[in-house]
Amino acid sequence: MEPATIESLITRAAQLTLFVLMLGMGLNLTIRQLSYLWNKPGLLIRVLLASFVLVPLVAAIVVGLLPLSAPVKIGIALMAITPGAPLIYRKISKMGWNARLAASYQITVSLLAIGFIPVLAVILNHVYPNQGVVTPLEVFKQILAVQIIPLAIGLERWRASFPVLVT
Repeated sequence: MEPATIESLITRAAQLTLFVLMLGMGLNLTIRQLSYLWNKPGLLIRVLLASFVLVPLVAAIVVGLLPLSAPVKIGIALMAITPGAPLIYRKISKMGWNARLAASYQITVSLLAIGFIPVLAVILNHVYPNQGVVTPLEVFKQILAVQIIPLAIGLERWRASFPVLVT
């Protein structure tokens, strides 16, 4: 098999996996549960600062201090600027912790990543020059395809969240 074909298969498998995870999350949630974090402004600000400022800052310090190869530094930087983990909702649910918070966090950072990741990618491109560019449209398409759409499909109970919308 050619490397391009293997890469394409791995990419599609990862997208399908994320699609199924988000669909499953949607099947267990309502819109009210997804908006849990939005109704707690203090917590929302702390969570967003931790995700979008603190983690990238710590990663920048780590890659600046440790003698790592350029690919490792770039990998750490990419992980740091990509907030949220698709498996967090599932893990937290199994532990009996606040699954609404995890689900709300996942959808919130996914939506904010549409603008945030391209901005940080530009910064990374200056620190580690290459030809890679990530546009907000590319990020939006990816998030829409593998997170927002499957989550919306799974939200079979959305009418219970907004009975006013149901005629």
